[in-house]
Amino acid sequence: MRKVRFGVLGYARIAEREVIPAMMKSESAEFHAVAIKKSRKEKFLYGEVLL
Repeated sequence: MRKVRFGVLGYARIAEREVIPAMMKSESAEFHAVAIKKSRKEKFLYGEVLL
């Protein structure tokens, strides 16, 4: 079965704590990308979530 790839626009608390973790645990979905604009959150995202 092919996975559905999702991207998230914005990195609000709900995306960080609920949406992205749920996508990463799913067998039928794949977290593919996130669009953010604040560099502080960028550092957290690349340092903690994606690596």
